[in-house]
Amino acid sequence: MLSDQIDVTSVALILSGFAGLFLLWFAHRNRKLPPGPFSLPWLGNLLSLDAEAPYLSLAKFAEKFGKVYSLQFGSVPCIVISDANIMKEVFSLENASGRAPLYLTHGIMEGYGLICSEGKFWKEQRLWVSGVLKQILKGRDIGAEIGEVVCNHLEENLDLWLDPAPVLAHFIGNFMNKL
Repeated sequence: MLSDQIDVTSVALILSGFAGLFLLWFAHRNRKLPPGPFSLPWLGNLLSLDAEAPYLSLAKFAEKFGKVYSLQFGSVPCIVISDANIMKEVFSLENASGRAPLYLTHGIMEGYGLICSEGKFWKEQRLWVSGVLKQILKGRDIGAEIGEVVCNHLEENLDLWLDPAPVLAHFIGNFMNKL
């Protein structure tokens, strides 16, 4: 009889603990975000995305919530913009052009590098890299070089089905290493 009471009490405590955690999570959600589908604590909307074709799930969300909506990927809030004009307008704003605080960009790279930097520092690096590449590539027709490599590969493999992506990836890597 005592063990039945302990089991009921334990279950009640565990359920109330989960309910309390859920209420805390629900109360602390960012209410300034655009509307979006209901998300689960810790998982967010990951279970509502089609693993094979997530773009179809995102298109359905756009139909239901509009051209701008929010999602949770795990515990990370994301804003999805599904209209090219709105996207262009938003990304032309200085405060919307930053990088997400990911471990790679802010932990390992500490905000440095062309991929990880942002703002004025990114613009300075981009100008410098563009200038260096223009000097290195002066007088070279890169399109012709890429076309020649792809055509040669196609001619060598006429009888095989060919996915040109790996060839182009290797060419670009090799080309950059030659610089």
